[in-house]
Amino acid sequence: RSRGKSTDSYTITSVFESSSCIGIGKDALDRLTSRIAELNGEKRRRRNKLGEMGAAIASLWSMLRVPSAEQHAFTKSIRGLGIDTLDKGERELSRLHELKAVMIGKLIREQRQTIEELWERTNSSDGEKASFDRYFYVNDEDKLTDVLLAKHEEYAGALNAKLEKMQPILDLISRRESII
Repeated sequence: RSRGKSTDSYTITSVFESSSCIGIGKDALDRLTSRIAELNGEKRRRRNKLGEMGAAIASLWSMLRVPSAEQHAFTKSIRGLGIDTLDKGERELSRLHELKAVMIGKLIREQRQTIEELWERTNSSDGEKASFDRYFYVNDEDKLTDVLLAKHEEYAGALNAKLEKMQPILDLISRRESII
């Protein structure tokens, strides 16, 4: 068997014959080749799924401030591409989503505090602040959802981008103020 250059596919290139064995039949070779291709496809699918789950888990760990010891323990328990690994990942995602649902109000309040700090640092006008009022002043527990949190995160991201663009000018102003 030989390995392809950039893929995980295997191809049987020769069959040895002896006086007691005439080799593997074409049908058997076709079935084996087909099975190898099927298994390689499954391997790629599982790698992709684990990659997506891993990214989602890492993002939630960061958002929920899961202790690093807990993260490390979970990471050490993951081995290979087996069904048990996929199940562990699904269970961890489920647990983190449940924790996020419990903490959603706190997470939104933290984003609001960040937004207020960014408003201050970017000298946002009342009009700029008012453009986010429909999300900022939602306090009904039933309306504190993932969608509302995402709106806050998106808005905070936009304010951060604005601050980054303004930072060179703000640094010059600060330098000027320290000289005067």
